Parts: sequence; C-alpha cells; structure tokens
Amino acid sequence: MTQPSHSQDAVNTLLNKLANDDDFRAQLLEQPTAALTSIGITAGAGDIPDVRTLPSKDVIQANREALQEKLGSPVAMALFILAGTV
Repeated sequence: MTQPSHSQDAVNTLLNKLANDDDFRAQLLEQPTAALTSIGITAGAGDIPDVRTLPSKDVIQANREALQEKLGSPVAMALFILAGTV
C-alpha cells in the first residue's frame, strides 16, 4: 500500500468534495486514482478496491467528525469511503 501523507487539509478537501461535489464523486468512482491525485492524495492502483461504492452525501455530512477522527490519513479515508463502509 502507498505510504499516505497525513495532511488534515487533504482529508477536509476529500470530505467536502464527497459531501458536495457530484462531479468529483462520479470521477472518484470511475477514475479514483486521478480523482484523488487532483486533490493531492496519492494512492497506487493496487490500493483502490475493484468494486467501489460511495455513501450518500448526507451520510458523509452526518458522520464527518467521526470519519476525521477515525481515519486521519487521506489515503486511508479514501479507501474506506470507496469501499462504502461508512
């Protein structure tokens, strides 16, 4: 697995986009590596689950604080969310 950057800004950007940006959500499902790179998160192709789902924007918003506390690294956050396990 790729060594994550522990940037709180990247985590905040990811959560903001997941909660508000339909275009980013679509790109994250279709081209996850490119979508993550666009916001400064590096993940290798082997890190991305083959089957991807996203929780709803409402679920992301409702669980934002818990997600930030639970998953401090941007890569861990992205992989957890792509697996649809919020």
